[in-house]
Amino acid sequence: MYFITICTQNKKCFFGKIVEGKMKLNIAGKIVEEQWEKLENKFNITLHEYIIMPNHIHGIIEINNVGMPLVGILGNNVNNMAPTRDATTISDIIGAFKSIATNEYIKNVKIGKIPPFNKKIW
Repeated sequence: MYFITICTQNKKCFFGKIVEGKMKLNIAGKIVEEQWEKLENKFNITLHEYIIMPNHIHGIIEINNVGMPLVGILGNNVNNMAPTRDATTISDIIGAFKSIATNEYIKNVKIGKIPPFNKKIW
């Protein structure tokens, strides 16, 4: 399992604000939440607790890769359950999340639902 924190570019508050001690997501925050929750459909992962804050997101991701044989220098299996590079990495997951969330954000900017931004959310 991985505990992840992803911050916005320059700590800009894109996703909403704290009101009476509780996070109130704006449209951009709801986009991020929707895309975060869809990650389980794109990767073999389990999402655990998460929270979206005005300028960052915290979450716990469990990668459910089935182990692939890792072949050693002499061609023998080093460990039958060691993942290979073909397995999903946390970098793959976070990169895809950032890309998909940014694209959804841009779509909403184009239709006027949310204000333009400086081309970088993350």
